[in-house]
Amino acid sequence: AGRRGGGSVVREGIAAVRRALRRHRAGGVLTDEEVAWLGAVLSAASVRDAAWELMRADPGPYRGLWTDVVRRVCPEQVAAPACLLGLVAWRTGDGALASVAVARALAADPAYPLALLLDRALRAGLPPSAVDSAGPVRV
Repeated sequence: AGRRGGGSVVREGIAAVRRALRRHRAGGVLTDEEVAWLGAVLSAASVRDAAWELMRADPGPYRGLWTDVVRRVCPEQVAAPACLLGLVAWRTGDGALASVAVARALAADPAYPLALLLDRALRAGLPPSAVDSAGPVRV
């Protein structure tokens, strides 16, 4: 998947995120293939952004999912799920985990736009509400 994704890529990506969350919440473990698929579809910025929109109202349940994906996804695909973990952690008040997740994303891709944006926000001590009023993050 490229940086941009068409409508079908976004639909498939969000469906994959929803399936993964359901499995995770039920106590199941994602297969290696499911983790690889999430890594692939999240590499499309439109899918990553749609995943953030999906979980924005209630990010807490996604923490464990993104932690698992970040641990298991191939290094070339870690930036997007690490940023999603960083967003969840930041949104739920865990600045330390947010910083670690962003550092992981930047280690994988030092120029990843969302990781750079999150890094600046965390270093500035901004609350998540600073971006809530701005609408969806599109980078």
